[in-house]
Amino acid sequence: MSMDVSVFHSYGFLVTDELAESMFQRAKNFWKSTAHDLYKKFQEETDTSIFLEYLNEYHQAVHYANADYIYAYRIFDKEETDFHIGEEFYFIELEKSPQLFTQSYNSYDEIIQEIQDNIGAFLSPDFSFTEYLLEIYGETWG
Repeated sequence: MSMDVSVFHSYGFLVTDELAESMFQRAKNFWKSTAHDLYKKFQEETDTSIFLEYLNEYHQAVHYANADYIYAYRIFDKEETDFHIGEEFYFIELEKSPQLFTQSYNSYDEIIQEIQDNIGAFLSPDFSFTEYLLEIYGETWG
């Protein structure tokens, strides 16, 4: 029996379990007035994992499972995050990655705008992105 180990290194938005619960409630409220078919599909649902799978399928949230040796740093100030990410998590990767000779984003606000354009309707208007926009790296096994 063999074990596959894959290394990952990415920049993006971490969707914690607590945040997913809040986003799911906001999504239901948003869909109620804008997307009746989605609202009907999810209105009675209470299992947040169903919403996470929706994010995976329609909003490019990558599902990391069996993750180990995870290191996470805030993009804003390069400080290590206080989150205990765990072996399984969802992460919306940024469209652009750092380049050797060119700047990927002109400003931190441009990164925030990318996430807002993708899932902003599911976040509170005063949402603080600082703790959730991260550079992560580690490995998955399985």
